[in-house]
Amino acid sequence: MNVEKNDLIQIVLQFLQENELYETKQILQKECKISLNIVPSQETLLLGIEEGKWGEVLTLLEGVTLPLKLYFDLHEEIIVELLILQEKEIATELFKTKLLGDKKTQFNEKIQRRIKRMKKMFTKEQLKPEKYFTDGLDPQQRRKNLSYHVRRATQDAKPSRLLTLIQQGIRSQKQAGEIEKLKGKYDLYSGSFGSEELVTHSDLSNFEVAIRHTIKFNEDIPTCISFSACGKYLLSGSMNGYLEVWNPSTGKLDLSLKYQKNNVLMTHQARVSALCFNDDSSFFVSCTDTGEIKFWHLLTGKCLKMIQLASEKAISNVCFTKDQKKIVVSTNEGKLLCYGLTSGTKIKEFHSHDSFINSFCFTYNYKTIISCGADSRIKLSKTKSAREKGNFRIPQEKLKYNERTKSMEIIPDNDGKFDNNNNDDDEEEDGIDYNNNERGKHNKEQKGLLVSKNLDFQENTINNVIHLINYKKTILVCNRSPVIYLMSFDGEILFKFYSPRMNLKSCNFLMCAISSDQEHIYAIDEHNYLFYINLNKKTIEQKIKLHKKEILDLQINPINNNIVTCSEDSFIKIWKMSDK
Repeated sequence: MNVEKNDLIQIVLQFLQENELYETKQILQKECKISLNIVPSQETLLLGIEEGKWGEVLTLLEGVTLPLKLYFDLHEEIIVELLILQEKEIATELFKTKLLGDKKTQFNEKIQRRIKRMKKMFTKEQLKPEKYFTDGLDPQQRRKNLSYHVRRATQDAKPSRLLTLIQQGIRSQKQAGEIEKLKGKYDLYSGSFGSEELVTHSDLSNFEVAIRHTIKFNEDIPTCISFSACGKYLLSGSMNGYLEVWNPSTGKLDLSLKYQKNNVLMTHQARVSALCFNDDSSFFVSCTDTGEIKFWHLLTGKCLKMIQLASEKAISNVCFTKDQKKIVVSTNEGKLLCYGLTSGTKIKEFHSHDSFINSFCFTYNYKTIISCGADSRIKLSKTKSAREKGNFRIPQEKLKYNERTKSMEIIPDNDGKFDNNNNDDDEEEDGIDYNNNERGKHNKEQKGLLVSKNLDFQENTINNVIHLINYKKTILVCNRSPVIYLMSFDGEILFKFYSPRMNLKSCNFLMCAISSDQEHIYAIDEHNYLFYINLNKKTIEQKIKLHKKEILDLQINPINNNIVTCSEDSFIKIWKMSDK
């Protein structure tokens, strides 16, 4: 596969434009004689032309080089419509800046005559378009013609294409074994590792968690957060329905997005309950407690589609499908629904739970969807047919608080054996060898925590289910208990991580998240303490207390593995790993 030189130059031009290096961009365009005719959202641009939203149109076309005739026709239409609306000052300024000066010398003789004719319009008190335009078309028809020609002259732009392609290339090399696991600072230019050590996940026992940035919400509470796939944007939704995009590197509002710089807000009328970016970070979806779904364009902040669930029930989670043209949402009615973003209609309904669904995920190939809920069940369905293919519960060990030792204890079975396979000849339980993905054995220390099937169990709501991509048919399960489970798709418990805070009467986990390399887990308990789990070493350790009030969401930056939390204390906190 060959890459065209012009395509590469356009990607570099986009990088320069996104980083506001306008002079460099102009010089490169002039030397290469290649224009950057990409816009943040072609759909929004064309709709703006047809509806006469000229301020929006001019903003989207900033930096775009149109054919000279089309350029003149578009600005002529804008100026004439402004004069009709008696906006003479704006029309005059637009005429001077866009059609006179250096630009005027580029027009041919025919357009020069049209410019002279336009000058006479400014002397008239009332301009009648039917006397100025001689083509016999009404304004709506002229707008449609302009929209058609602009569509042919421009194309959509996915944001941060240069960085995305580089990240995809590094990830591909890593998967192919050409790059070893990152253990230091990777020099992109030389393709080698420098001597400077990065704070990585290689051995977090040598590092501590420290606050990096704090974002305070005044008279509001952040209810959910989401990272873009490129790690450049952190999106937040609030109790009052506001959506804001933050720069995770600075902890401040991202003012490179012009609508945020101009204080134009993206909003819902109810509490935001779920967020999700698409794969290329150009769009995102937001959902509310009243069943409202909005589809947004990131760079313009425009709502492209709104869907209202008929039941008006709260949406707990949302995710894009593989083709990025559909979304799946879960509700507090226990339903798992798939909607098309173009049509806005329900396409299919998956399995349902007896109570509200807390979490769901796709397998790495998107062939299976897995969900969990307050009914203590995990269910699996085929994505294509929506047919249910698995359904099981997670038992919680019977725990008892020992007043003498001041800690929670797991009650063993009567014969003292810990055997989930009912095999009296084998005292050890099957586990997972994470190095070769084959069945292994638990060490005796971990085995002592396993509980027999003969016990009575209590069942708790399941808060998280995550598919572990690196391990075949294995899921991570977090329910409201002191245990985090690794389980097979058949419901078999493969391994258990117990809270180090078993000395407390209440030490239940509430939520967890997994790093982008799928090897490290962060979990939070009901006292707002953070725990780190190393899947390879099969260890769990307590870190620090993150917030004073209940934590509502936990996310990990896919690029640098920084932790981000939001809480009822009205704070979003960005955490980093630092050397002890």
